[in-house]
Amino acid sequence: MHPPYETNQKTSQAGVHLAPPPGFRSEHTVEEILRKTPIWKTLNPWMPISLAIRQYSLFLMMVRNNILAKFRHSVLGFFWLFIPPLCILLIYVFMFSVIFKLKWPDAEITSRWNFGLVIYTGITLYSVFSETLMGSMGLLLCRANIIKRVPFPLELLSPALAVANYLIMYAILVLIFLISQCTDGGGSWMALVYLPLTTLPLLLLTAGCSWLVSAAGLFFRDLGNLLGIVILLLFFSAPVFYDSVQIPAQYLWALYMNPLTPVIENTRIIFFKQMGPSWHLLGLSWLTCLAVFQIGFCMFMRMRRYFADVV
Repeated sequence: MHPPYETNQKTSQAGVHLAPPPGFRSEHTVEEILRKTPIWKTLNPWMPISLAIRQYSLFLMMVRNNILAKFRHSVLGFFWLFIPPLCILLIYVFMFSVIFKLKWPDAEITSRWNFGLVIYTGITLYSVFSETLMGSMGLLLCRANIIKRVPFPLELLSPALAVANYLIMYAILVLIFLISQCTDGGGSWMALVYLPLTTLPLLLLTAGCSWLVSAAGLFFRDLGNLLGIVILLLFFSAPVFYDSVQIPAQYLWALYMNPLTPVIENTRIIFFKQMGPSWHLLGLSWLTCLAVFQIGFCMFMRMRRYFADVV
């Protein structure tokens, strides 16, 4: 076996030795995997996970860097993870529950604070999806030199960004639940047990869409303008500012065409009602998001061999 990096290191025109990043195992390059793997095998749900496990140290470092980038050079550091959500949450609760005295259509959600909490829960879930997709546009474009010169597991960039945003979202959701419990309007503490089950599909959906956006963004540079419209459409077609009971029955099919809808509704159910998640919504969420996850990964791996030609 060759020593680490011996066969895969390259030298730039200036004579600088370009080595793969720490944690990258050159004997498992994605080019070798693609040459040996038929197209149908990339539809295996375990394949993207196994790639991350093979490069686990690099993947964890990328997730950590994505999180630290949000607080780099700030005085308060990680306190900014909770300060903006807490301030925005208090504004929502005060405006909707105290000033406008609005109540959520669901009769089981009776706390005067819960209108703002319910809306902010939906916004938090939507934000992790929209922020990851908007950030995916430049994931490959700003790494042109890496694509051309250095063997690098590009397929880890999108899930690393998605996991970083998901972890931040998870911390905010726990904060929302604790505030709801303190205001006497929350569900049972079993919600913290159900929370990973209801929100992990969102991580799969976000990673799959991020793969598609980052790869397609190299070939279609106008995608960023279209992406903003699509994300806005998903925002208003998901029950962020309203409840599904307010939608006429003949239009409910359009609501559930949005993959964000089951995730938002189930999270609200476990947070603000004394009950577990809706199991049929949970099944729909897992099936839909897993399909998007696999399609995104498969398309990314098929297009990857052409990246060096277009950057």
